[in-house]
Amino acid sequence: MKKLIIILLLSFVGSGIYAQIKLTQPWVVESNNGDSFGYYLDPIPGAVSYDWQVAGNTGAIIWPAWDEAVDLTFTYSGVCYLTCTVTMSDNSVQVFLIEITVNEAED
Repeated sequence: MKKLIIILLLSFVGSGIYAQIKLTQPWVVESNNGDSFGYYLDPIPGAVSYDWQVAGNTGAIIWPAWDEAVDLTFTYSGVCYLTCTVTMSDNSVQVFLIEITVNEAED
């Protein structure tokens, strides 16, 4: 029984490695200065498609980089949400989300 619990725990923790969208340059503060900011999701074994969407009040534009990554540019300061919907080879779907706070560009 202990082995089963440990195996289940490890499989849950292992899948958690992929459970977040990350900023390619984590030290950068997002702003509406016209620069693009990169985000990515570590490749997920068994994934067949990655569908990226953004929602919020920042006027964000998605620039596709490759399946697991996108660049965003922002027009306004505010908050937006970047979502990646991953379809797996068994037709299951996983959804990943990150909240992004966009600051006013400094002159």
